[in-house]
Amino acid sequence: MNFRKEAQGLFKSKFFQVLPFTMLYGFFIVLVLALAFFVPPSLILTVPFVVLPSTFALQISVSHINNNFPPQFKIFFIGFGLYFSSKGFGCYNSLGGFLKSLGVFVFFEGILEIILSFVWMKYDPALKELLTNVSIDSYLTLATQLMNNASFVKITKISTLVGMLFAFYMFAHHIFSHGMKANLIMYNANSPVTMPMYKAMHKQFFPMVRKEYYKDYYSTIWPIIPVYFVSYAGGACLAYFLLEDTDFMQCQVIALAVAFIVCFTLLPLVSNAMENLYKKYSPRYNELSVKSVKASFEELMKSKDLSEEQKRALEDIVKSAEEKQNKDKEESQDK
Repeated sequence: MNFRKEAQGLFKSKFFQVLPFTMLYGFFIVLVLALAFFVPPSLILTVPFVVLPSTFALQISVSHINNNFPPQFKIFFIGFGLYFSSKGFGCYNSLGGFLKSLGVFVFFEGILEIILSFVWMKYDPALKELLTNVSIDSYLTLATQLMNNASFVKITKISTLVGMLFAFYMFAHHIFSHGMKANLIMYNANSPVTMPMYKAMHKQFFPMVRKEYYKDYYSTIWPIIPVYFVSYAGGACLAYFLLEDTDFMQCQVIALAVAFIVCFTLLPLVSNAMENLYKKYSPRYNELSVKSVKASFEELMKSKDLSEEQKRALEDIVKSAEEKQNKDKEESQDK
């Protein structure tokens, strides 16, 4: 399977069918960014409760169309609601993504701030004086003086913008690296397996195929990456240098908005990559899941605390997993 050609072929052939759903997704994201422009802390709520379910809904909608079902807006809203169910909630492991993004931000912001400070010292004697005459007893005074130094304020703003550039990218990378679980949910809609089970299986499975997975993934979506970096940097420069009265947090929102507007029509390409990856790895994933489910089933069935209804539910889960595994084997033989 040539991932790049197949995903791009789907992108081109289904573009106009998918476009209304991409625009609907864009509408939700623009609302989130518009609110963030005036109230930046709103992202704490809008990312987990609007952005992620909308992303999930778009992914489900694109997959639905790629499987030659007629485009229906209700699928998008069904997907949006499904995200909050026991089957979908936690699909993208967003807390892990946030922590990774925070680490990336601290690393890039800190490294760039140190480099720029040493470079800027050559042109600003006052900054050099502050940074070369530091004693343990003067850290608080130094911090106050640095925040009043125009050069250091510029250094901090530039470093923060670059740190946020990489942090947003890391968050998106993390979200989409977990995106295959959305396809698992769609293709196993009638399965009694819930998201905690999928996450446990994914945690076991993903390390086995990580290198191959990322190779396939990036061979498909790589054109979006330079577009994102260039458009975010362009938006940041536009806001920072041309819109002088704009608050610094608003500059970052503008940069993110410019990047999204430039990239958003390419987002179905990511969904296509997720679907192709699912089709490639699902037989191995399901084989592992059957083994995991059976092992858990045998352990749980030993418990005397289970009711007959709970035992029957566990038997249904094992049966569903085995049926899915057999179906994948038959499809692979047909190919």
